[in-house]
Amino acid sequence: MKVTVVRTHRLGQLLPEREWGPPVPGPVQLYWMPHPELKRGTPRLTVIRRGYFGADQGSPIPDLYDPEILAFMSDRVLSVKGFEEIEGHRYYQTWRIFFEG
Repeated sequence: MKVTVVRTHRLGQLLPEREWGPPVPGPVQLYWMPHPELKRGTPRLTVIRRGYFGADQGSPIPDLYDPEILAFMSDRVLSVKGFEEIEGHRYYQTWRIFFEG
């Protein structure tokens, strides 16, 4: 199944749909990791990139911390909210995750 992610906000501000930017191909993975400032483990969504011989590469977009499902918008679109960290600041973010095939 092909998955793509579209970010709907920039630095916490909602963007008009025409400014969302190109979709980022998945896959998407959920994992838990300690967050030192929050003093607890936090769930995170990340876009996985694999290099040669299965080596991990960095995600093309920031991870989504504390993801929560907002809506199943159809059988092929999922809307998830959370926050992302950019240069030490936390910003509200929503991902639209599209499923194909």
